[in-house]
Amino acid sequence: TCKSRFCNSCGVKFAAERAEYLSNAVLNVSHRHVVFTIDERLRVYFKKDRLLLNVLFEAAKDTIFYTFNKMNGKKKTFTPGFILTLHTFGRDLKWNPHIHVLLTEGAMNENSQYKVINYINYEVLRKSFMSSLFRRMREFYANSTKELSELRILLNVIYKEKTNGFYVNAPKMKNKDGKTAVVNYILRYTGRPVMAESRIVDFDYTSGIIHYYYEDHTTEERVEVTEHVIEFMKKLAQHIPEPQFKMIRYCGLYATCDHTH
Repeated sequence: TCKSRFCNSCGVKFAAERAEYLSNAVLNVSHRHVVFTIDERLRVYFKKDRLLLNVLFEAAKDTIFYTFNKMNGKKKTFTPGFILTLHTFGRDLKWNPHIHVLLTEGAMNENSQYKVINYINYEVLRKSFMSSLFRRMREFYANSTKELSELRILLNVIYKEKTNGFYVNAPKMKNKDGKTAVVNYILRYTGRPVMAESRIVDFDYTSGIIHYYYEDHTTEERVEVTEHVIEFMKKLAQHIPEPQFKMIRYCGLYATCDHTH
């Protein structure tokens, strides 16, 4: 194999190996699939400076820890297990950074006792994620007066419009078997290629025109796209991760290297 994380074949192989490893490392409990998204107007910042993607990870991590302890009382410390996966693409191949999270439906307290937690407060998730992201973005640009000033204006506008916070989805996983659900999640989201080759309908080698499709996230209707292959490759290339950048991160109970807990 070419060993590239961007390659369709190697990406699928990587996901399969990762699923096999993690199925023996994660807790055999119910998990929740959480998706953190951001406002469209903020996407350009994460594309301009890829280091800002670390802020997206940190904001999601802050939100999960805060939400679990907010729901269960401030006096106790609960630690859930979760795996964060960054996707920078949408179905239409546009730049759309968002975080997928595999989250345990429960957490460990300071006495190493696991407590099942089926209820997740969506309002707390949405508002705390937006607040944490804004704070960390301001800190990121703290030494750049001009960019910080422009960012503050935009954040104030978004804050007034998004009174309920950013959109956060956290549906229950369909499969009741904890580890089976984990494997299915990893195969689908971890190491997932930007676009499956099966979506390419046709390619004209003479004219360089490629024909492919995607399903619109809102309408679920099939959208046909016909464009020059160079424009198509530009869309793909923007999603190639920076060298050594970790697209998958482990936190809470899953943060330890050997999972001896």
